[in-house]
Amino acid sequence: MLKVFLESVASQAVSRVKEGDPEVVRDLATLFLQSYPEAMLSRYTEEDLVDRIVTAYRVFRVRRPGEIKVETVSR
Repeated sequence: MLKVFLESVASQAVSRVKEGDPEVVRDLATLFLQSYPEAMLSRYTEEDLVDRIVTAYRVFRVRRPGEIKVETVSR
């Protein structure tokens, strides 16, 4: 069940990003989602996770070498 959920999130992220390489977006989504403990994933909706992945991709895509980008989120 979790694998299907994660694949769905990754697919949605790929379809939302029109710029760039879809494989890079899918790889980022996979790495991003693997970093969350399963119990923590249940706190977020699919849409929340897709938003986080797309935002991360867009931030990293425009980051220059050596530049540090930080996003803060409060809940």
